Amino acid sequence: MLMLAGIGLLYSALGTLNMAHIINHENLNAAFGFIVGLGLLIGLFLDSELFPFNAWVPDVYQGAPSSFSAALAGIGGLSGVLVLSRIFNTVMRGKAFEYSYEKISIVFFIIAIASIFFGELAALKEKNLKKLLGFSSIGQMGIVAMGLALGLSVSIYAALFILLAHSAAKTIMLLIAGHFSEVTGTNDYTQMKGVGRKHPILAGVFVISSLSLMGIPLFMGFWGKIELIKNLFAGNTLALIGAVVLLFSIIIEGTYLMKVSHTFFEAPEKDFQKKRNIILVASGVVFSLAIIFVGLCPDSVSSIIKSIQIDLTDTGAYISNILKAGGL
Repeated sequence: MLMLAGIGLLYSALGTLNMAHIINHENLNAAFGFIVGLGLLIGLFLDSELFPFNAWVPDVYQGAPSSFSAALAGIGGLSGVLVLSRIFNTVMRGKAFEYSYEKISIVFFIIAIASIFFGELAALKEKNLKKLLGFSSIGQMGIVAMGLALGLSVSIYAALFILLAHSAAKTIMLLIAGHFSEVTGTNDYTQMKGVGRKHPILAGVFVISSLSLMGIPLFMGFWGKIELIKNLFAGNTLALIGAVVLLFSIIIEGTYLMKVSHTFFEAPEKDFQKKRNIILVASGVVFSLAIIFVGLCPDSVSSIIKSIQIDLTDTGAYISNILKAGGL
């Protein structure tokens, strides 16, 4: 509703909803631009799993089939954040929002910090494995949002790298979580003791994906997080707070993900029937190799991510491309 109100107010003020026209339009009043800008972003915060608009995420991850949850964490989260970045890092960097961009970015940054706190602390106490991964996604999306809100080219690049690493890891982790739930007859990971001994390859893939999410060196997630941390420590007081929160989140995330992984390899309390899923195993191996390969050779994807970052921040090129394509 708020997003529709923001769109309506923007159209009434500028007479256009073409993003290229908005970027190059006359300046909006600071207070009006702030209200309209937040209205536009709120709907995208919902899609991007950011606090406090993310109450749906853990329940959807838990209740939906694992294949749907995996697609939501992968493609859904990726597309939602890219649209959010297009509006914030392209449209709002133009003339129309010039007087309100800084205040909007502060609110955006605070929402990112709140998302990290809420997601990671909720995941720490959660026992339902798929819900735990849902809360983890909220924390990860908060980290991505923090890089976007910082607004620097390098921080946006870092955020996109983290987003790619999250999509790769969380997609296969949710598929594995669904398989383990089916095999053990429970969604409670504390009742899955020993399932990793029956399915060592899948459990190993889960561990590798967890290490990438934590940002451990030699895995894909490391490069984005280390770059973002450097940018945050070089920023103002709010950015320094963000750096501390990010480091805190890595510790919390490591605590619950390693607890889950350890449980998989504990001595089983009951016997599980081994259920083969060759397609899932093969997919897990492919994802793991990709996570490790990018971790060892980040240049293999850095040029692609850099081109996306440039596309999101080069407002001049965006205006030229859109107006030329539309013949306007």
